[in-house]
Amino acid sequence: MEENLLCIGKNYQRILLVSKLYPLSFPPAYEAARKAARKDFFRVRKDKIREVSVEFEEIESLNLISGFESIENQVPWLKGILEHRDIFSFIKQMPDSVQKRCRLSSFKSNPSTMVESFTAIRRLLKQELLSYVRSKKTKSVSLDEMKRFIGAYVIFGKSNRDVYEALKLGLNKNSENHIVPYQNACAEILFARIPTFISELIILEPDMIRQKVFSKIAKLDIRPKQCLGLYSYFPMGLPGNKVVPALKKMSQVAMRMAIADDVKTRFHDYIKVMSENIENRQSLYTRLFLNKELEKIQRLYVPRDVMKYHVSYRDVIRATYTEKTTILFYPTKDYMDLFHGTFSSDCVGLDLAQKHLTDPAYFNIRIFKNGRWKGNIYMLDLTDRGILMVDRIQIPRSINAEYMQFFKSLKEVFQEMFSKVDYDEILMPLTISNHDIIQRVFNKFKDGLQKRWINFDTSRWCHFESIVNNKKQEFCVLCKKVKTN
Repeated sequence: MEENLLCIGKNYQRILLVSKLYPLSFPPAYEAARKAARKDFFRVRKDKIREVSVEFEEIESLNLISGFESIENQVPWLKGILEHRDIFSFIKQMPDSVQKRCRLSSFKSNPSTMVESFTAIRRLLKQELLSYVRSKKTKSVSLDEMKRFIGAYVIFGKSNRDVYEALKLGLNKNSENHIVPYQNACAEILFARIPTFISELIILEPDMIRQKVFSKIAKLDIRPKQCLGLYSYFPMGLPGNKVVPALKKMSQVAMRMAIADDVKTRFHDYIKVMSENIENRQSLYTRLFLNKELEKIQRLYVPRDVMKYHVSYRDVIRATYTEKTTILFYPTKDYMDLFHGTFSSDCVGLDLAQKHLTDPAYFNIRIFKNGRWKGNIYMLDLTDRGILMVDRIQIPRSINAEYMQFFKSLKEVFQEMFSKVDYDEILMPLTISNHDIIQRVFNKFKDGLQKRWINFDTSRWCHFESIVNNKKQEFCVLCKKVKTN
């Protein structure tokens, strides 16, 4: 017998020995569990999120599936805007002072007056936005009115006709599949069209900023060679997100130059004010229209013509920044579990694995991907106390485990697998895995979980880390069994 069974070498003899000496005892939860569960997980594509300067930790818990409500809450005025036939009809319900500034007091529907009114509207919105940038106060309208005004101008704009049509279609309850167009239009208006419009109004072009700064430097009492040195930190074509760092670097270099102190101070103060102004302009859209979660989604959002696509914006984000992988879960308890630590590359050797296997409460959930055994979830059946305990989730550290909403998906696997098991709660210890990414994700995920403190007899459970290494005997409730009548 020289076969190398599953790459375990001559250790098959250990299987034969243990199988003769220790008959297996199968816990009730294992016997009642479904024999397999399948789940699609979505792994983040690092190459793609780097393109939009997003880190895995920022987005792994984003709710792309049911998070539309937070988008809709940011644009509660959309449906009201669509009750008007155009931007002029919308402005007619605003105060007379606003109508006058928009040149609507004596409005006539002809090309020249319409162009004049559009110019006046853009001027008014630009002044209101810049007022808010400088003082966090608007001038002629309230903050909510300004946001609604911006939304109306964008929706009724000729270049945004696709959004207008999708919104109207989405609000038509009699239209087949009206939900997807409406949700896509809301996402497009919030994440793409509004920030584009605000940028057109108030964001200064880098080359224009460059000209202003160079003009300021030329007026200071600085030698030509020193001027050239400062100019080099702000090249032509500098991206907008690199402008402020470049300005700050110029200020730092100037402070070290052999020039008069008052010149240094004037230049430093000038750069400080300009940098703050640029940053306030760049962050205005985010401050006005987004919360922290939506800010992350907006960075991932893929702009598009919403009338040409019938796929949800969420599916587009997932298809762009993640890759789907199907993982299979098999509850098991057999003598191959003597080598479960080999497959998950953890510290469970043969002796400890044997103690696990021969414990009547233990069973394992094997993790398979692409037909290969990739890891394990060690389980304890404590259903006599209403508990299923997840002892450890172990996979090799070399495996990329950067999955979106990993523990939410895993909870759904458990709920499916143990649907016929009589338990009250599935518990997890605070330390759940040797895999760095899985543990880091859980450290964040567990903050939203209910806690339990349970006194276990550590001498009885001395072979299971979830209990013996848990000095405070503190556990998290992953989920509770939904009781059905």
